[in-house]
Amino acid sequence: MENFNENTLVGFMDISGFKVMMKREIDAYRVMKDFYKAGFRLLKNQTRVKGFFVSDCGILSACKGSANQKIEDILNIVVQINREMLINNIMLTTSIAYGKFRYTDLIEHESIEKMGLFGNGYLNAYIDSEVTKPKMTPGECRIIIEGLPSNYKKIFEKNKLCIKREEFNLPTMEPQVSDKYFYYYWMINKELENPFNKCKDFEAAYTNCYNINKEYKYIEMKNLLIRTLNQNFPTISFNLPIDP
Repeated sequence: MENFNENTLVGFMDISGFKVMMKREIDAYRVMKDFYKAGFRLLKNQTRVKGFFVSDCGILSACKGSANQKIEDILNIVVQINREMLINNIMLTTSIAYGKFRYTDLIEHESIEKMGLFGNGYLNAYIDSEVTKPKMTPGECRIIIEGLPSNYKKIFEKNKLCIKREEFNLPTMEPQVSDKYFYYYWMINKELENPFNKCKDFEAAYTNCYNINKEYKYIEMKNLLIRTLNQNFPTISFNLPIDP
C-alpha cells in the first residue's frame, strides 16, 4: 500500500468474543483465518478503501474520493465483511471516526519490514471500540460524531440507516450518550418501506437479548442478525443457518 497522510474516515473492526475463543486455540486460529481471508478478498480490488488485519482487529481507511464517496465506500465494506463473517458464525464490532490517518512503510533492517499507523482518526476509533462506554455490542457499527466535518455530518444525517438512538425513543436506550454517535444498521435494507421503523424494531429486539440467560445471549444476538438479514434481503441467498 502507498504511504498515506490525510484526514479521512477510519474504521476499527474487532472480532466479538475473541478472548473467549483464545481459550480454544483451534477456534481462535480458524476465526482469524476466516477474518483475514474475508477482508483481503473484499478489499483486493478496492482502490478507495484500504485495510490492515492484525490479530483479531481490522483497520479500514477511506483513501480516495469525495465525502459522499468515502462514506459510501467504508459503509459498504462494513456491510460486506459483517455478512461474510456471519456466514462463519462470527460477529464483529466497528467504530468509525474522522481524523488524521497516516500510514508509513518503515524499514529498519533489510530483512525486517515494519509499518506505522498514526493519527487521531485511528486512535479515536480504537479507543471507542476498546475502551469507551457504553461498550460496543456484537454486530454493532457506530460513527463518532465528534470531529466530523459539517459536510460529513450532513451526509450521515441524510443516510436512512445512520441513526441517533435517541430518535427511537426506546426506554432501554441510554439518552445521555446516544447523541455521541450515528449507529449504522447495516443489516437493514434501506430500499424497503420505512427503514427507520425496521431499524427501531431491530434495536428493540436486540436489546431484549440482554434479558436472556448469559449462556445463550450471544447465540440469540447472532440469530437475530441472521433473521433480520434474511427478512430484509429475501432475494439474496446468504446461506445463514439459525442456531437452535
